[in-house]
Amino acid sequence: MQQVFLDTNVVVSFLINRSKEQTVIIQEQFELAKAGKLQLILTTEVLAEVTYILFSLQQTHAQTAKNLLSILKTEYIFIPDREAIILALGVFAEKQIDLVDCILFAKAKLAAGKAFSFDSDFKKLL
Repeated sequence: MQQVFLDTNVVVSFLINRSKEQTVIIQEQFELAKAGKLQLILTTEVLAEVTYILFSLQQTHAQTAKNLLSILKTEYIFIPDREAIILALGVFAEKQIDLVDCILFAKAKLAAGKAFSFDSDFKKLL
């Protein structure tokens, strides 16, 4: 099965309905993935970049988390570390800190470990 890695502009276009033409193309790809004809992959790096773009469009932490969760719950999109990212988005919406910090925190928590950082945002996570 062909693996198709989603780029930031595709995810943003889908979330904000940037253009009718792009939405149709994205839906076609989603349908192919749903039918098992290709595997859509959404990486953590792309999710982080989408977050920054949504902020530039004046979305709040809560709005951004809600939008990203709608994609994370799509079963036919493969997302490495899905569980950690879902946990991270909850922290992100609640604590209003950088998503990458939240992902690091979530991965450490799920591994029964801890994050090592000098970033003051981690104090909000204790």
